[in-house]
Amino acid sequence: MGKLAINGGIPVREKEWPKWPVVGEREVDLITEVTKSGNWSFAGPKELEFAKKFASYCGVKYGECIGNGTETLEIALKALGILPGDEVIVPALTWIATASSVLMVNAVPVFVDIDPDTYCIDPDKVKEAITEKTKAIIPVHLFGCMADMDRIMEIAKKHNLAVIEDCAHTHGSIWKDKKAGSIGNIGSFSFQQSKVMTSGEGGIVVTDDEELAERCFSYKNCGRIRKETSQNVLGWNYRMTEFQAAILLAQLERFDEINARKTENAKYLSQKLSQIEGIEPMKNDPRVTRQTYYCYICRYDSSQFKDVSIRRIREALTKEGILHWGLYGPVYKSPLWAVNEKEFPFVNIDYNKTRCPVADASDEKTLSFPHYVLGGTKKDMDDIVEAIVKVKKNIEELL
Repeated sequence: MGKLAINGGIPVREKEWPKWPVVGEREVDLITEVTKSGNWSFAGPKELEFAKKFASYCGVKYGECIGNGTETLEIALKALGILPGDEVIVPALTWIATASSVLMVNAVPVFVDIDPDTYCIDPDKVKEAITEKTKAIIPVHLFGCMADMDRIMEIAKKHNLAVIEDCAHTHGSIWKDKKAGSIGNIGSFSFQQSKVMTSGEGGIVVTDDEELAERCFSYKNCGRIRKETSQNVLGWNYRMTEFQAAILLAQLERFDEINARKTENAKYLSQKLSQIEGIEPMKNDPRVTRQTYYCYICRYDSSQFKDVSIRRIREALTKEGILHWGLYGPVYKSPLWAVNEKEFPFVNIDYNKTRCPVADASDEKTLSFPHYVLGGTKKDMDDIVEAIVKVKKNIEELL
């Protein structure tokens, strides 16, 4: 019997981690109110209230609730006038929806590599990828970092490109003095079950541009228009229900309090982990004055762990009672990235030949812990550190 739990030893932790999502009486009360009202569909008072409050929270004038975070990206692209054959630059490391939404409007996603310090899109690679067909950039604020929005906006302005901020991971983060989602032309948010603010499914687009807001409304609401000056478009039914909006109102009320605790624990965890040779927390950009964590990630140097694979380390940590997530891996390597040339004849890129070295190596070099572990106590953070130290100390057992 070894000392590691994977080999029969006593695990570091047997206690349960904080539950997600966080649910209170407020959600129950608001859902009950909607149920009794009989107004279950879209454009009800709860949806309109949440859209207004969330837009204000982001520091912009307009918000349009949408069915989910994939649809928010599609609608943002359509509202910005992205046409068939246009190229849209996206990071190689992200959830597939960032890129698949581009395909769904008959445009061409162009993958670029990520910054090794943040795992967000690399502005230098963005500059290299721009062609005469490029019309937009979708920077993703990924995991627990923000993209370099100063440089992204500088590049976009120089080349007259639209910017859609994919904020699915970063509700409430602040770049200098601006909230995530308020810097580009449109901000796109997801409220899917795993997100830091959730209604199970759901999404919203936010913008300061009234015309863009009206187009987003039209595209999500079957082409209907609210203003006589607007023009009808062929839209979809991508609407949010009153039930989702009711839950989100309750989530928004307690969001800052929960996020403050997660941020404090993330800083504490970084301090502890930085003392372990072979474990490197992600760098904190001083321009990010408040950070939301979709998950806590740190880089893993296998040479300091006898070259044991990250997969084996994750297995050992699981047995020690530590929750972790794997990374997405590059989109173009995902089995979900099934781009059939007959279905997408406008795509002239062979994604099988796409290579982004930093993104390609990311999953083998990263440990990732879900954001809800950060909602616990300092003792919970100590358990993560203790488990990693224990695995390293007994690494011979994993050889």
